[in-house]
Amino acid sequence: MKTTSCLLIVAILLLGSTVESKKRNNFHKYFDIYKPKRLTVWYPKTPEMVGFGVQICLNPNREFNNLYCNTRLNTTIASYGKFIVDDDNAVIRAGDHLKYRIIFQYLNGRTIIKEDDFYVAENRIVDLQESCSSTTSTSTTELALPRAAALEEDISILEKIVHDVIEHCNNVMEISKNLYLDSRPAPNLDPKKLYEFTLNELKTMLPEISWNTVLIDTFYFNDGVGFEVKTYLDKLKVLKLSTSFNQSAISEWGGK
Repeated sequence: MKTTSCLLIVAILLLGSTVESKKRNNFHKYFDIYKPKRLTVWYPKTPEMVGFGVQICLNPNREFNNLYCNTRLNTTIASYGKFIVDDDNAVIRAGDHLKYRIIFQYLNGRTIIKEDDFYVAENRIVDLQESCSSTTSTSTTELALPRAAALEEDISILEKIVHDVIEHCNNVMEISKNLYLDSRPAPNLDPKKLYEFTLNELKTMLPEISWNTVLIDTFYFNDGVGFEVKTYLDKLKVLKLSTSFNQSAISEWGGK
């Protein structure tokens, strides 16, 4: 009974942003960026969708224009319930400004286009070389720290439990990892400068959190800044710690 109550509390903490999240374009979460090169973009297939495409402009210095797209990818084939497109030669680095256009094609001939952009934070990039070296050699750290490995597994399981609890609640359209920062940045900052502004503000407020790893995305919202963290547990931790700093400085996204 106690476990169930804890999970319900987790659900209540996270539900505050689920309805409002429909107003924010979160397509950037379907971008998987790799180092030294490679880009994968995917999207869940619905019964009505027959095609999926993406156009990407890196560090654009003008309005979105087909002539200046670095990458154009499209597919009509779904695998494992997803449309997946890859560019094995795409080189995207931390600090890049990625502007994208996603194209959805439907059975009735309708086409829907969504455009947005985001700043590529370093923690968004998966290092393939690092992954390969860790699988081909024995990790002395893992052998020396079995407890740390066990904790990592527990965290992963708890993350899945939180996700499942929220997903099965009624009227939940999307699970959000977004929060609201009650701070006033200069207007019209580009994605990189807005990210850096938010990063510095959060480091000042809550230095005990590893923001270089936790902070994923930032965007203007109402009179402040909306920001996305890496996991649901990160979100709960930020909400908990922020109450001891300033109860109104950081809150549920959509709560303002």
